[in-house]
Amino acid sequence: MSVPAGLRAAIYKRVSTTREEDEGSGLDTQDDSCQSFIRARGWELVATYSDTLSGRREKRPGFDQMLHDAAMKQFRAVVVFKLDRLTRSGIRAMFTVIDKLGAYGVRVYSVTDSWFDPANPAYEMILSALAFAADLESRAISERVKAAIARKRKDEGDGFVWGQGHFSLLRQRPTLTREARELRETGLSWAEVGRRLGVSPSTAKRAATMGLLALTDGERED
Repeated sequence: MSVPAGLRAAIYKRVSTTREEDEGSGLDTQDDSCQSFIRARGWELVATYSDTLSGRREKRPGFDQMLHDAAMKQFRAVVVFKLDRLTRSGIRAMFTVIDKLGAYGVRVYSVTDSWFDPANPAYEMILSALAFAADLESRAISERVKAAIARKRKDEGDGFVWGQGHFSLLRQRPTLTREARELRETGLSWAEVGRRLGVSPSTAKRAATMGLLALTDGERED
């Protein structure tokens, strides 16, 4: 697929820790690399978005603005230093972002992930593989939550109740457990945590509890 010169493009960059600065992937490095990528193709840079937040956070100001402007057809390509700048919440979340941008007529380009190139004839096949992996990941999350619920019921007996509605909510918002736990750790009350997440205080508390039970050893904040 040929990409026309003069294509309107945007940059999205993100850091969450000082470690990334030390490793040479800070905001300035990302910006320079993405700009060089755009210039080399003769595209027009029309916007730059950035966040200094974990990629696991569902709400990020720069990211949300980028999605809004993409929906408004302000650009046709988003360039990132690396795909994980878009999200660190797993393959399912990554595919969701790429698929949403695609629905707006916007394609994602990565400076360092050379295998992920919309100009590559195998691009559609790669997207299909991502979609398949996202489905497997979603099922794994579902099974992990089910197992955590079973353990909680075993520990607390019939006093623990987790309805199908709560279970569906966790499937739709897999980051809810982490968000609830992080907000609670800042000293907020369960009522305030629930308000910020758009759920009831009891749901926020149970989500945080389920998150502690369901986390795997390999998950980390970044």
